[in-house]
Amino acid sequence: MTDLQMEKPELLAPAGSINVFERAIEAGADAVYIGAPALNARAQSRNFSMAEIGAMVAFAHAKGVKLYLATNSLLKEDEIHQALATLAMLEELQPDALIIQDLGIYHLCRKYFQHLRLHASTLLGAHNSLVVHQFEKMGFERVVLARELTIKEIGTIAKNSTAQLEVFVHGALCFSYSGLCLFSSYLGGKSGLRGRCVQPCRRRYQWKQQGEKPGYYFSMNDLSGIDHVSELMKAGVASLKIEGRLRSAHYVSSVVRAYRMVIDADAEKRNILDDAKELLKQAMGRKTSQAFFSITESNEPISPYHSGNIGMYLGQAGKGTGRGKVSLVLKQPLQVGDRLRLHQEDTGERVAFTLRNVTKNGRKISQAEPGDVLVLEVPAVVKTGDSLYKVDSRTAREAEKVQPTIHPRQFNQDIKKLQQKTKKKVQAIQQGLVTGNARHRKTPAAGIRRTRGTSGTIPLLEISLL
Repeated sequence: MTDLQMEKPELLAPAGSINVFERAIEAGADAVYIGAPALNARAQSRNFSMAEIGAMVAFAHAKGVKLYLATNSLLKEDEIHQALATLAMLEELQPDALIIQDLGIYHLCRKYFQHLRLHASTLLGAHNSLVVHQFEKMGFERVVLARELTIKEIGTIAKNSTAQLEVFVHGALCFSYSGLCLFSSYLGGKSGLRGRCVQPCRRRYQWKQQGEKPGYYFSMNDLSGIDHVSELMKAGVASLKIEGRLRSAHYVSSVVRAYRMVIDADAEKRNILDDAKELLKQAMGRKTSQAFFSITESNEPISPYHSGNIGMYLGQAGKGTGRGKVSLVLKQPLQVGDRLRLHQEDTGERVAFTLRNVTKNGRKISQAEPGDVLVLEVPAVVKTGDSLYKVDSRTAREAEKVQPTIHPRQFNQDIKKLQQKTKKKVQAIQQGLVTGNARHRKTPAAGIRRTRGTSGTIPLLEISLL
């Protein structure tokens, strides 16, 4: 089978706002995934209203694009009622699928909202054909595979399953297996599995042993599979997924365009790959790695002595650096109004700011080119050796101020009608769940002492070692 005969995979892009959603489609995404309100694993992002979701579904479908909703957070007991209301509305709005992790949400969908199509989230840890086969039997149409698989393993799974396979090809990587991380919960009490990760993995750590150098030992480089698109297509992957629902419109648009170029063209042509890689470079992501796609060819997934900052590296603070200023030899183009981030190497702290003043040879300038020796005004104390990154450009930010063409207000009346329509169904389901719980509540077996204050349905055992 030649590259031209292979069926092209879906290119799936992230969106955390309507603006990013539109830019992703303009750049060539076949499908876009957004977060379901209060049920997705990116709690830091703003929740979309039902009117916005309805508007995006209509907009996407009018352009032949699919819209998926990430419903991949873990559900707490007191959140079940709200989850029911959300699922009832989503069934009416008809997105193309929900991406789920919580098996309680799976149960609700299969029993009460059977018109919703389901995709198994990568957080369900599908890492072999047996797991994928189990998800097939459960009714999942698609499985998002764990990121820790080689292309050979992905191909083997594809040959032994009928479910569509979705694979992450670009974006952030988690230090923990398949994103199942408790680091944030342990250090800060904020669960990554509920979308509240504070990213302690991006900090610098010091070994207790004498003489060991501090480093970013848990900070993963970003994934970039641009060199492996053709191999993934041959392996039978149905969807190539880009991570980044918290990323900017500039980032998402640049990455989508890069992968669109490679999918649509002969990936063996060096100029296509070179052009695509230049687009990815301009996206201002982290340092990249091929991660696990090819163990024998992969570069290191972690660079322990390199900050995990997002952005284009501008240079290192040199002689003349001090309070409120940094002197450096510029590595990338720069202009006043760009958004920068100073990384203080001694402490690991980061200071973000908008560039206001730049001087070259004692004269103020508005833009500079690589190789220029500059002094930049910085709202912090800078030490020699500190690093500076460009995390957003003035030009890109101005482009993002363009008002989206989607107008969710037009859907407000329809949403109110749907909410009234689904209200009785949700109340009936809720009552059924309460009745069912009461019926299944059991008296503890003899010899088990229920700890005071715990649930009657899940007794705790007091166990002592012999």
